[in-house]
Amino acid sequence: MRFLTPASCNHSKEIYVGWLNGSSNAISSAEKNKYSVTYADGMCYNLNDGWYEFKCVCPILIEGQRMNLPEALKQLSTNSQPADVLDVVAAYLVAKNGGDLEDIAKNPETKGQFEDFTSAVATLYSRMVAGDEMLSLLREMDSQTGCYGVAGLFTSCRSIAAFNTQGECNDGVLPYRELHIPDESRLMDTPCLTTNAVRSVVMEEVAAVRIIDLHTHLLPPTHGPLCLWGIDELLTYHYLVAEYFITAPPSVNPESFYSLEKSEQANLIWDALFIKRSPISEACKGVLTTLRLLGLDKELKNRDLQLIRSFYKTYRTKGVLGSEEFCEKVFKIAGIKYAVMTNIPFSEAEAKYWRPNKKVSVECYEYFL
Repeated sequence: MRFLTPASCNHSKEIYVGWLNGSSNAISSAEKNKYSVTYADGMCYNLNDGWYEFKCVCPILIEGQRMNLPEALKQLSTNSQPADVLDVVAAYLVAKNGGDLEDIAKNPETKGQFEDFTSAVATLYSRMVAGDEMLSLLREMDSQTGCYGVAGLFTSCRSIAAFNTQGECNDGVLPYRELHIPDESRLMDTPCLTTNAVRSVVMEEVAAVRIIDLHTHLLPPTHGPLCLWGIDELLTYHYLVAEYFITAPPSVNPESFYSLEKSEQANLIWDALFIKRSPISEACKGVLTTLRLLGLDKELKNRDLQLIRSFYKTYRTKGVLGSEEFCEKVFKIAGIKYAVMTNIPFSEAEAKYWRPNKKVSVECYEYFL
């Protein structure tokens, strides 16, 4: 799409003039000279001046109006943010002469993936039009040198894409995500000229801010059993326990409930609030949001508590190292830089973990040897 974006148009012949990387994108006409080379169908290119002629017939539908792809791209300013070009990119990707992805776009099971792909293409296109070179974008996606640094050319579309016009903001929740565009990108100097662009860029910047969390009774893996995590701990959080007692049969009282193992308590709450009833309370939605962000959509769809437990078990089997790995994962997903804890210094169960370990002097150690 970058190289199908014209600097000028010749509607009668459907021949357009584009610009090469490093040359001006303000070309008004292709002046032929001794450096011009004629190739297919009598068209020319000029590497010295940085322009080329091309032919493109790809009708797309934009807001009910049918137009050729280069003409739609020409209407977009070079000062375009990804949100500004999203509609044209989507129209191209579903067009028969374009991406021919209409079936994928309309399929409920693949619609989300199509939207991520569309947003990624819009982001890369906007960056190239702004002046970022293709090779530099490919280097960014390389696992050794890039700013994405995840899986080379298998980097996910969601990692590359800017926020779309909806801002990926559901129910007022703005999930953390790392800023996808490096500071040296020329797109960072591109002004926001539309409402969609302003909204998208503001949400992008806000979502990329890492926070410091002030949290009560949040203890690290070094504190052994006081570090509470896992699905059973989520389900037995006191808000959910209180909600469960509203629905519990008369035979269940606090004494009998708390006499059960933690996993058995979690089973009761899962069955009452997530299986037999729709989990619509804020406390239930918090559990669902957490599991989704951990990538457990399939387990949630099947409402399979045992599979969810299996996910957490992969970390628990590693002991303290697994706890630390899981905590780091949660902090990264949530965008938390670090947490400040407020705890009970007079609780012996907590205080013993804060005391320094007793030191044995070297002289004493050598004496016993």
